[in-house]
Amino acid sequence: MSSHDEIRAEVRSWLREHWDDERPLRDWRELLADSGWGCPQWPTEWFGRGLSAAQAAAVDGEFESIGAVGVAAGTAMTLAAPTLL
Repeated sequence: MSSHDEIRAEVRSWLREHWDDERPLRDWRELLADSGWGCPQWPTEWFGRGLSAAQAAAVDGEFESIGAVGVAAGTAMTLAAPTLL
């Protein structure tokens, strides 16, 4: 796996290219799912990037630093989805 600094640099570059606060939320969420950045700790075959929890936290930090919308939160994402995975 990549180091935290490499991951931060990669997601920062991706966000510079793709984040647009004018983009409709639905379109943004689809782009996140397709890119794997929406749930980076999920396996690649399930629209993730296979990152560790600590690496995924680094990704979340990059999203937060520019105010980009991240993955939807809630019971479905924190309980149901991980159970199914």
